[in-house]
Amino acid sequence: RITRPEGDSTDFTFDALTQIRTVTSANGVPERAFWRLGGLGGTTALDSSGNASHGTLQGAYTLNQTGAVTGSTDRAIAFAGGNVDIPAAAVTGTTKTYAIWFRTSSNGVLISKSNAATGSIPSNFTPLMYVGTDGRLYAGTSNTQMIVTAGTVNNNPWRRAALTITP
Repeated sequence: RITRPEGDSTDFTFDALTQIRTVTSANGVPERAFWRLGGLGGTTALDSSGNASHGTLQGAYTLNQTGAVTGSTDRAIAFAGGNVDIPAAAVTGTTKTYAIWFRTSSNGVLISKSNAATGSIPSNFTPLMYVGTDGRLYAGTSNTQMIVTAGTVNNNPWRRAALTITP
């Protein structure tokens, strides 16, 4: 647990296999949703947070792919134009963090928000995290509020990225 002088705190867990620390709660607030995307069948992206905010796999994708961590039995999904449609209630609130493991050799949107209700087709969407045509990772809430990596991320190793949005 890390506690700032202002009194707020963040709890972490540590996975000995991956050697990655993961936020388990911030200020005592547990995660709202967590989609592992390691399903072996079906079209449901199961929410393992316990809140039943399950998503729906859509478009072109391939299940049961090798995951990010060597030595782990965790699986992954390869998207080829597909996406996960998640319930809007899972991403409401003023402060939120979006995190993703990804690997790519091309450009495209990794995480976005849209104006559509779950299961319907949006008339517009805003990329929150994407790989640009220059191969760099962009993250933010608008074109004027973007963080950009110095180097490229489209050379196919697994990467982990997180974007925290605060008011």
